Amino acid sequence: HQDLSVGNIIIYQGKGILIDWDLAKVLTIQGPRQITCMGTWQFMSAHLVKNIKAIHAVKDDLESSLYVVLWTALMYKESHMDIIERTQFIMQVFNTDPLMGSGGSVKSN
Repeated sequence: HQDLSVGNIIIYQGKGILIDWDLAKVLTIQGPRQITCMGTWQFMSAHLVKNIKAIHAVKDDLESSLYVVLWTALMYKESHMDIIERTQFIMQVFNTDPLMGSGGSVKSN
């Protein structure tokens, strides 16, 4: 898919449906689908955040799905973290790193 994010999943009749397949490619095609790194950076794998010229692989989508579940849980489920801890964690993992120009500075460490 190459762009897993909360904005690309809809819930219809109780089931999640992955949408927005414009960056997807067939697994047997070698090389990148795009010349530049694409995707929703808040949910990109640590490898792609850290290495702008990296080729997107299936394992990057698997890691992105982890971030989608994590973000959804942090936003909508009760937690033992207080609101300040939760907000700081979300900012570190999902928000823009002003020095890198992309999100997830904690992911790349």
